[in-house]
Amino acid sequence: MVPTKSFNKLVVVSFIVLGLALVGLFIYSISTRIRFPQDALSVKEFIKNPSYDTNVKIYGQISRLEEMLQPSFELTYNDKSLVVWYALMAEDDGSPRPSVIVDHIKNGDWVVVTGELKSEGIFREQGDFWAQEIENLSKEGMTKESETNIEIAAEVCETDLDCVHFGETGECNCGCYLKEEIPTSTGGECFCQAPILCECIQNKCEGIFE
Repeated sequence: MVPTKSFNKLVVVSFIVLGLALVGLFIYSISTRIRFPQDALSVKEFIKNPSYDTNVKIYGQISRLEEMLQPSFELTYNDKSLVVWYALMAEDDGSPRPSVIVDHIKNGDWVVVTGELKSEGIFREQGDFWAQEIENLSKEGMTKESETNIEIAAEVCETDLDCVHFGETGECNCGCYLKEEIPTSTGGECFCQAPILCECIQNKCEGIFE
């Protein structure tokens, strides 16, 4: 029989592992629905190698909007978070920074925030992130311009295993596809050269012909 203390520890560890797995699955699911801009870093990536007082773009999920004492929210990716200020930002000489409109975002939205990670100052703490622009990547928050700039999951792969070959040479729909996006028919006959294998290249399924 397993001792009670050891058993309890095993149960706790199991729940922690399960929780981390669910968080990872959720992040993967989101990343396959939204392709984040290539010139932006996730909050987790940025925290690993932060740059202070420099204009950057970071992305993550909003939480605690309108729940904090100051005009700010938390931006999180996986298990890493930053506090993002959108108003009441002032330089050491007292000159104010322009506020950023937040009526197009809400808790749970995925956004790209352009701004600066601030070093310590008279009116700020080191590690506060001052926003200059906030772009909503969640589908309901997108403008028409945003929709043309954001690629939805149908075009996104993570590894070569996400890509499969479909059809034969001479069939209209021959080529490489995500597993979830395989055509329902060959599309009839037309000129189409089937690749010899498929690879995930820059998050797109591409055919290799030689």
